[in-house]
Amino acid sequence: MNAVMNSPQLRDVYNANLPRITQYFTELAQDEALYRKYKALRASDAFARLTAAQKKVIDNELRDFRLGGAELPAAEKARFKQVIEELAGLSSKFNDNVLDATNAFELVIADKQRLAGIPDDALEFAADAATQAGKQGWKFTLHMPSYLPVMQYAQDRELREQMYHAYVTRAAEFGEPGWDNSRIIVDILRLRRSAWPVSPTFPCSRRWRIRRARCSIFSRNWRSAPGLTRSATSRNSRNLLHVNSGWITCSRGTPPTHRKNCVSNATRFPTRK
Repeated sequence: MNAVMNSPQLRDVYNANLPRITQYFTELAQDEALYRKYKALRASDAFARLTAAQKKVIDNELRDFRLGGAELPAAEKARFKQVIEELAGLSSKFNDNVLDATNAFELVIADKQRLAGIPDDALEFAADAATQAGKQGWKFTLHMPSYLPVMQYAQDRELREQMYHAYVTRAAEFGEPGWDNSRIIVDILRLRRSAWPVSPTFPCSRRWRIRRARCSIFSRNWRSAPGLTRSATSRNSRNLLHVNSGWITCSRGTPPTHRKNCVSNATRFPTRK
């Protein structure tokens, strides 16, 4: 509900209850009695008679208990819970900043010639948005029903560039200081790194090894590549050193020393003519 009906009142209630929700699921993941039940089921003769899908469910649950800190000593469990709670709060603030920055942007176009190529239904939607805002012309925002038709169909290259630049710099250091996620990104990376040494089971997980490698590469390049547009949104894989499915995309400002680790924007995302 908070994701699709966000409001100041709902946001306050959500953030006030987030620590309790986080605590519940963290304690559930560390429930030793429940963990023992799953291990007993895995070691029983009945396990061999289960289907492949059922076995996979049990194995995944055991993995998640280990990654959730079920095998940690009491003191380290407490530290792990603290890290998870801090991460939940930072993630919520991160998302709030992105949402606020998204909602704050609008672009009103008065010259219809600049809108060539955009479908009629998208133009009608933009015209209605402008009318509701008390403005003349066509109003575009960074919400997907408004943003995507411009990026996919607009023939005006400058218009696409203006919308794209606004999208990939949401909640970054270029906009409203109160929405800047740069510090939050650093704090999230720091907390995630601090969580891995807590449990010896983490390095044994392929998923966590990949995440650790990606965070390390991202953090190293993000800090050492001057001139990069360091957007603070979570989907800026085209204009930011961003790890996604094992590859890194570089912006045009990336120094040559980093390009060996990058996939060129011009190659992977050619500019529309």
